[in-house]
Amino acid sequence: MSSRIAKAHEKARRHEARREWSRNYPDSPMFDVGFKLGRDAKTVLRAFRSVHPFRLSNAAWLEAARALVSTLARAHGLPAPTLDHEGPWEGDSGASSYSPCEHRIVMRGQPSVLTLLHEYTHARGYGEHGAVWWSVNAFRLVWPRAFARLVNTPGTHFMARMARQGR
Repeated sequence: MSSRIAKAHEKARRHEARREWSRNYPDSPMFDVGFKLGRDAKTVLRAFRSVHPFRLSNAAWLEAARALVSTLARAHGLPAPTLDHEGPWEGDSGASSYSPCEHRIVMRGQPSVLTLLHEYTHARGYGEHGAVWWSVNAFRLVWPRAFARLVNTPGTHFMARMARQGR
C-alpha cells in the first residue's frame, strides 16, 4: 500500500473516531444536513452527472465510472483504485466491494452511482459508517431528484429506487 493511501486511511480512521463511528454497518442511511462536499469533489461529481450515468450502456457506464474514480482520487490526493465489474449486469449492487490489498473496487449487479461512491469511500480508508455517510450525502447533494426517488429499507442503511406505480 502506498504511503498516500496509508495516510488517507489514517485520516479516515481519525475522522470516524472523532464522530465515534463503528467500522461496521450503520442501521440508517446517515443523512447529514450539514454535509458539504469539497469544491474539487463537487466539481468532479457534477461533471459525472452531466454525462447522465443513469442513461448509459453498461460498457459506457463502466468507462465513465473509471474516469470518475480516477478524477475523484486525484482530487483527494490518492492514486486511483482499479475499477472492474464482475458477473451479470443485473440484480442489486450490494455484493460490490473494495479490496484494500489490491486497491481495487469490484462492482457487481446493475450499475449504481450510490454503490460506486460507497466503494470509492472505502478506497479513501473509511469503514462502513463513513462510507455510508459520505456516499449517501454526496449523492443527495449532486443528484437531488434521483435521491428523492430512493427509499430506505427500515432498520438498515440500504437505499433503493421506489417501484414505479401505474406503468
